[in-house]
Amino acid sequence: MTETFQKKLKLFTYILAALAMTSCIVRNDYNVVFAFLILGVLNKYYNDGPQYYCKIIFQLLAILIVVDIIWIAITLPYWNSSSKTHNDYWESLSFVHGLAILLAFVQIGLKAFMGLVVFSEYKEEFKQTNELFTIHYEAQPPKH
Repeated sequence: MTETFQKKLKLFTYILAALAMTSCIVRNDYNVVFAFLILGVLNKYYNDGPQYYCKIIFQLLAILIVVDIIWIAITLPYWNSSSKTHNDYWESLSFVHGLAILLAFVQIGLKAFMGLVVFSEYKEEFKQTNELFTIHYEAQPPKH
């Protein structure tokens, strides 16, 4: 994999981490942890086995997108309905709730774009994509 690809992916991951840290003002955002996990993989292990780590990153992004969609589906009806509550404090938070939901949508878009970048780079480099979708992993001792 090219160094340009690695730099692009790092930049997108930094943006994802920044968005996730911003949304942490309103909600507990697990995306911060996973963004730093991806950065750790890219910085330390990626050059040892790019095919293997592209697979991990791609599958992790897919899982995170699904979890974000579930979070939005559960949260949106409650955070978007001021008619159900007559609590002034809750209604005063509607802007903040809307911002968190907007950031979640932006994060989904960014993760989908990152997944597309990984998919296209993987396809170009290894001439196949079926391996990206398999769950089979083999434990290997770390290379020193």
